[in-house]
Amino acid sequence: MEFSYYQNQIAQQGYRLQGDIYRDEKGKPKCFNPVFQRLLTRIKEGDILSRREYELYGRLFMTLVRIVLNNQKFKYQDEDIREECALEAYSEALPVLPKYYDPAKGTGYAYAFRVIYTNMIHVLERKNARGELETNLIERYEDDRLDCGYKVETPVYN
Repeated sequence: MEFSYYQNQIAQQGYRLQGDIYRDEKGKPKCFNPVFQRLLTRIKEGDILSRREYELYGRLFMTLVRIVLNNQKFKYQDEDIREECALEAYSEALPVLPKYYDPAKGTGYAYAFRVIYTNMIHVLERKNARGELETNLIERYEDDRLDCGYKVETPVYN
């Protein structure tokens, strides 16, 4: 199968490339599973893809990352957290997909979605842990407020 075959399949679905993300006619990100799964399976089997096929695989992966970011857990997060989630997906999920994907257990889309989602949840968990640590430190040292190196006493008025 060639790159043009994959492109034709995606085009038949009405998806168009906008930036590096495939979108449907309503502008929503869409990852066409038959093409994504075929490319993922070929990589898993050790096939050498052409440069254009690797680019297509990368764009489909980026589209899937965007789909996961539209999930309720991530949709309303701050932009810096969303970026951190996307970076986590690119650095952690992308390399392991071909290695651990088993076509007998489900679609490439479903497997990739779950791996990306899980990696992004770990980002939120680390964010929450940092927030708890910060809150605990503030509570712990709240009474030890210092002013120029001296403990500040709260005056007592009678």
